[in-house]
Amino acid sequence: PETRETLPFCPAVTTAAVGRLYGVGYVLEPASVPGPGGAVFDKKVGDEELYRIPNAAVATLIPIRPTGILPAAKAAGTPVPVIHPDPASWKLSTDTTKPQVLRLRLTDVPGWHGSIDGRPLKLHQFSDVMLQARIPPGRHTVELHYWPTAFTVGLVLAACSTAGLLFALFVSYLRRRKQVAVLPQHATTIQSPDVSPSLSTSG
Repeated sequence: PETRETLPFCPAVTTAAVGRLYGVGYVLEPASVPGPGGAVFDKKVGDEELYRIPNAAVATLIPIRPTGILPAAKAAGTPVPVIHPDPASWKLSTDTTKPQVLRLRLTDVPGWHGSIDGRPLKLHQFSDVMLQARIPPGRHTVELHYWPTAFTVGLVLAACSTAGLLFALFVSYLRRRKQVAVLPQHATTIQSPDVSPSLSTSG
């Protein structure tokens, strides 16, 4: 399977546009440092100040141009609520009248699979490190699941190993039964010698 090196990445959020790009909702800065441009001051936390990034979300929808060209990476989008049925799954609903691009602040690593209304959904790279997908008009349910190929290979190897062990135990059992069945045919019965007592006649 294809492999790709994954490097750690942490953006410096200096503007609200950068925060929205990476789905960063809040930024904490020292009191002496001004907050990101376009961010809204929320409250003071100890010796630091908390700023909110307007319209930042982990999933957003952005209309696609009539020409089919995707919008710019920093284009503002409409936040879409996301639920997590389990730690390795995302689920969200869309309802639009025009084609949209769904941008997910989800690290683009091998193993993520998408579906729309139960059908496969092709995922594309977004801004080098995240994922996006084209969504047709209408009401849809989009799901993402993390299941890398290594998981499948591991399960197959485990199943083969278990089957091999059970087969070996079964063969060993059959051999033991065969040996037990053959033993009576070759067994030798040891009998005590027939000793006739000698009679002595006294004259």
